[in-house]
Amino acid sequence: MKLCNQGIEKLVKEIHNGKDPSELVEQYDNFINKYLRMFTHGTIDFSNYDLRMFLSCYIKNETDRRNLRRGKYHSKQDYANAYEVLNYLQQAFEDYESREIYHELVIPFLICIKRYTFMNKSFSKYLYSTYRYELLRHINNLIFQRAKVTEMSQPSVELEINIKEEEEMYFDDDLKLNHPYWLNGKDTLDPFNQFRREERLILVKYYLEKYTDQEIGRLIGRNRRSVNRSRLRVIRKLEDDIRGGQVKWSRWIH
Repeated sequence: MKLCNQGIEKLVKEIHNGKDPSELVEQYDNFINKYLRMFTHGTIDFSNYDLRMFLSCYIKNETDRRNLRRGKYHSKQDYANAYEVLNYLQQAFEDYESREIYHELVIPFLICIKRYTFMNKSFSKYLYSTYRYELLRHINNLIFQRAKVTEMSQPSVELEINIKEEEEMYFDDDLKLNHPYWLNGKDTLDPFNQFRREERLILVKYYLEKYTDQEIGRLIGRNRRSVNRSRLRVIRKLEDDIRGGQVKWSRWIH
């Protein structure tokens, strides 16, 4: 059931007080899905203002940026510029499944919830004006992480991409957890290569970054109990492999 603005505001307050945000994510599922369709299908709905505004944030030339943002009539150059940006940004989600991309798109949505303050602007208006910038920062970070380990193709259109190295999160170099390849399974050794990306993400967030199950759930759009069950299932499988002698390296640390 779709909530009215008053219901949305009430729900946001409850989330600020500790309620699971999954109900609010569901309320804005259509909003998130339009970005998901763009990234998964590689097509741009030029009639959608939010998508045009988001893509224009990456175009450095002021005239080109303004032309993309304006109304429904666009030149061939506008189309070319927008698809250059999209093709470049899609590299951030290389090897991601649709569900995993959706989870990445939820992360900036959750940041918007956290940063929202109850003043003159409703949450919906706040979201529509700020989500694109939170998404921009999140994708910039994903691109930076991937660029650290592989040569990414560069677009011909001049982009405005400000990626700061200090925003990178560092993990254990021995396990190579400091880049997306480990999470995506490209550079994942036994026994972790038997798990799905989401399961590896849960392990990293819980045991290395000290997130709680509830905090992880907010990041990936699942409830605390579901995250807890997934994490314990992975741990039990690792323990069984170690007891069975299938894991040759290291010793198990409880």
